[in-house]
Amino acid sequence: MPTLRTVSSFLGLVLVCCACASTTQDTTEPSPIGVSATPRDERPYVVSGRKDAGNVYLSTVMVGANSPNDGGCSGVLISPRLVLTAGHCVCLERPLDTPDGGATTVIDGVVCSKEATVFTKTYGKTTRIEPHVGIRIEPHPGLRLFYRRDGTLVRGQSDLAIIHLEAPITNIRSVALAQRGVRSGSAVAIVGFGYTNFTKQDFGERYYGNTTISTVNDETFSIEGPGVHAYAGDSGGPCLRWPDGATEPVLVGITRGGGAPVYSRFTSTTIPNHREWIERVIREAEKLTHEGSR
Repeated sequence: MPTLRTVSSFLGLVLVCCACASTTQDTTEPSPIGVSATPRDERPYVVSGRKDAGNVYLSTVMVGANSPNDGGCSGVLISPRLVLTAGHCVCLERPLDTPDGGATTVIDGVVCSKEATVFTKTYGKTTRIEPHVGIRIEPHPGLRLFYRRDGTLVRGQSDLAIIHLEAPITNIRSVALAQRGVRSGSAVAIVGFGYTNFTKQDFGERYYGNTTISTVNDETFSIEGPGVHAYAGDSGGPCLRWPDGATEPVLVGITRGGGAPVYSRFTSTTIPNHREWIERVIREAEKLTHEGSR
């Protein structure tokens, strides 16, 4: 299964893709933001989805593009100053000194973008797009994605990174983290700003779609078969679950990669397995904001 790779770069920044990440085989090329290199070409977008004209999923953002039309990755606001995305969207693939189990390159958080641009988008009579400056990238300490020479993912884990913003986003509610994991057969919604056709001519519209989880592994889950799928630009976007009777969804996964044909199978990194790290980063960021306001 390929991991989502993209070949765009914006003013020295880099971009990516989507699909709630997995540790199983993926073939795609993630892009880094702010480093001079060719990123891996990720391939997800919400195929067969609907435009979020009602602004239900405002917390889903675009990541890493020089402009909202240039392509990149997706992400999700988890705190006023923090955006969660896929690690391969903002960190660089580098060669291994010694091949490891057939792998020749790795994305491990050693080389990541120094900054990123995040765009929020609100639909209405006049659509409002607002840029937000990311001043620091914090990859998950366990981020490891090992690739063969042909781009096949040998193994991977913790494909997550958090973008620290220069100023808080105060007009959009952050998404809540799921407290428990998902099961095979669970209904989820996937959201992303990826390309809406295979010619990669249209990027920057927020699409969503409802689908069902097929399989759940140690730290990822997969979606396959007919229905909604992901494509280039959706990497890093959220997979969400609507609890019974809830008025807001909770975050259960972050999109990582998909498999041909038509990316009929893609995977996500599960949030509950990584919640301790995410909550620690949120607490530290809130503490700094509080101290800075004194």
